[in-house]
Amino acid sequence: MQGYIKLDRIEEIQLIVSDLLCEFERLCKNANIPYSLAGGTLLGAVRHQGFIPWDDDIDVFMLREDYERFVKTYIGAQLSNPNYQIVDGNNGAPGITFARLVDCRARIVQSKSTAMQCLWIDILPLDVIPTELYNQRMLVEQIRKLRKVRLFLNAPVGTGRTQIKRIIKTPLSVIGRWLGLQRVVCRRIELEARRYEDSNATEVAEVVAQGWIKGTCCKATFKNSVQVPFGDRTFSAMPDYNHYLTGQYGDYWELPPEEARKAHKIDVEIAFDQYDAQMQQKLLYYIQRRDIENENMHKLRLLQNEVEKQEKIGLYQ
Repeated sequence: MQGYIKLDRIEEIQLIVSDLLCEFERLCKNANIPYSLAGGTLLGAVRHQGFIPWDDDIDVFMLREDYERFVKTYIGAQLSNPNYQIVDGNNGAPGITFARLVDCRARIVQSKSTAMQCLWIDILPLDVIPTELYNQRMLVEQIRKLRKVRLFLNAPVGTGRTQIKRIIKTPLSVIGRWLGLQRVVCRRIELEARRYEDSNATEVAEVVAQGWIKGTCCKATFKNSVQVPFGDRTFSAMPDYNHYLTGQYGDYWELPPEEARKAHKIDVEIAFDQYDAQMQQKLLYYIQRRDIENENMHKLRLLQNEVEKQEKIGLYQ
């Protein structure tokens, strides 16, 4: 199967990013760097023992000092597969405030951002947050302002909710990217997030990407990780994951309503022939299943048309 093929099923995307997660864990073990599954990935591991059925991305956490060591170790390094790369806001991905492990064989088209062109997993730093609620609010307010600018600069040409916004947004975002403002804004966000790293505060949270403080965890115990099941393997999780998940999602055991169960809107195409035989075999299962479903749908439509045709003939007899 030559050239690029489009992935139409969420399970196909999950296969690719699962491989990225295994590579990420290997990198962490080699460098002796602790990590934890995070966000919906951790929620999926705890509640579903794998992916949330409608989720198609992976997030991981590292303490800020370990994150900096990870990036320094692997940015520009040769990984186990030449198609894997570590990128961040200063190296290969100027519109993001964290790092990503990307698979260059899987290209994507996003409707809302120009920040990344390959399928990825997010590697997110945890920063110390102040104890005082007032300082927390001020920190969040500042980062959210900068985040809006970052998202504005990442916007593709021609996007905007109204015609006027599209006319204004396009030249300003293009000029901003040309001037290198993406890196400037991302650096400002990082500096704000690290404002309290030398304080005596004990809680850490991810703020550089989401721009608010919800789920938190204890910095002192973060490295005492536990293993949680994810598919047919286990991965590391922060020991106080119940505290984190409750802060992030509330009653996380309760499933959201069906209308809220939505995956990220990205289109993915892969260079199928560049994957090894084992991955090709797994992907072929879903591709063949998709072809059978499409064929069955075609037959069903033909049958429905025939029934409607016979009903109309019956009306005129």
